[in-house]
Amino acid sequence: MNKRYLYVHLIIILSLIICLIVPNSFYLLIMLSSIILVIEFRLLHSLYYITLYLIISGSGIKVLEDLGLPFPLLVLILCFLSIALFQKSIKFSKYDLKVFVFLNATIILYIFLGSVNGNYFDVINQIYYFICAILFFSTLVSTTTKESFKNIKFTVYISIIYMCLIAINIWLFQNDIIVSEEYFKRAISIFGNPNILAQNLLLLLPIIMVNIGKQKFLLFMSTTLYLVTLFLTQSRGSILVSAILILLFLLRKKNLKLRYKLTLVTLAIVSLKYLTTDTNRIYLNRILPSNMDDYSNSRLDALLTGINSFWQSFFGVGIGNTNINELSLSSHNAYIDFVSETGVIGLLILLFYISILLIAWTYSTKKPQSIAYYLIPTLMFVSIFTHNLITNISFYFVLAVLVYEFKYLKGVKNE
Repeated sequence: MNKRYLYVHLIIILSLIICLIVPNSFYLLIMLSSIILVIEFRLLHSLYYITLYLIISGSGIKVLEDLGLPFPLLVLILCFLSIALFQKSIKFSKYDLKVFVFLNATIILYIFLGSVNGNYFDVINQIYYFICAILFFSTLVSTTTKESFKNIKFTVYISIIYMCLIAINIWLFQNDIIVSEEYFKRAISIFGNPNILAQNLLLLLPIIMVNIGKQKFLLFMSTTLYLVTLFLTQSRGSILVSAILILLFLLRKKNLKLRYKLTLVTLAIVSLKYLTTDTNRIYLNRILPSNMDDYSNSRLDALLTGINSFWQSFFGVGIGNTNINELSLSSHNAYIDFVSETGVIGLLILLFYISILLIAWTYSTKKPQSIAYYLIPTLMFVSIFTHNLITNISFYFVLAVLVYEFKYLKGVKNE
C-alpha cells in the first residue's frame, strides 16, 4: 500500500476512535480531516480542497459562526474564489458562460416573480444566498478539469466520512437534543435539524456511487458511516430516496460481484432486525400508525397550504409568504414551494427544468460510469421532501458536478 494512503487510513481510524470516546470533538475532527487533505494534495494545493470541504460539509460555516464573523458562507466562498485566482486555475469555456448566463437569468426571473408579493427581508436574504451560490458555482465549474475532478471526489469521500463522525459524536454526547423519553434521539449534527443533515449527506452520496472497486477503504467507511448516520437522523424521506438509489445501483450493476450483493443484503437484514426488536421499539415510535398523526398532520398542513397558495395570485404569494401553517414552514416540498411563491410563470419554469432533467437522465443511462444516473433522481426525489433546496449550498455543488459531467461527455474543455 502507498505510504500516503496508509497515513490517511490511520487518521480515519483514529478519528473514528475519537468520535466514539471523546466528547465535543468537533474541532479535533476538523483538524484531522484537514490534515488528510494536506497529505493527499500537499499544503498549497490542498487549501482549495480544504475550503471546498469546509463549504460542502457545513463545518466551515459553524467555525466562522463560533468566531462571531458575519456572513460566514460568503466569507468562505470569497476565500474559495481567492485561492482559485491565486492558483490561476479559473478558465471559462463558452459552455461555462452559457450555463452561467442561463442560471443567472433563471435566478433573476425567480427573484422578480417572488418579490412581487414577497416579504422584503426574505427577498433580501434570498438574494444573499444566490450571490453566494453563483460565486461558488461559477468558481467550481470554471476550475474543474478531469484531473481536478478526481481530487473533488476524494474530497467528497472525506466530507461524508467526517460529516458522519461529527454527527455521531454530537449524537452520543449531547443530551440536549433529546425530544422526549418516548421517542428516539435523532442526530442533528451542526445543522440543528436531522432532515437537513440527512439531505446534505444524500446529495453527496451519488458522487461516490460510480467508484465501486476503487478506494475500497474510503468507500467502505463512507457508505457504512452514511447508513449509520442516516438511521440516526430518522429522516423518512432520505431513507426512502437512499433505498431508491440502492435499487438503481443494483439494477445497473448486473455483473456486480456476489460478495457485494451479499454485503448489501446482510446490512439491510441486520439493520432491520436491530431497529425492530422490542428493546429498540422506541426507534419506531415516531412512525407507528398510532403516532403518525402527531408527526404527519403538520407536514400535510404545510403541503396543502403551499398548494392552495398557488391559486391566490398569478404571481404567487411571494418569497417568504408560504409558511402560514402549523409548522411555520414552507410547504416542505421544493416543487410546491417554488410554484406557490412564483405563480403560473414559476410553474412553467419548473416544468421546463424538470423536462431538462428527465432528458439528461435518459442520456445518462447510456453511460456506464455516469454520476448523473444517480444524481438526477436524487435531486428530483429529495425535492419532494424538502423546502430549502435552493438555499442549500450543497445543491449548487452537485449542480456544478452535473455541468462538469455533461460538459466533458460533450468533449468540451476549459479554454
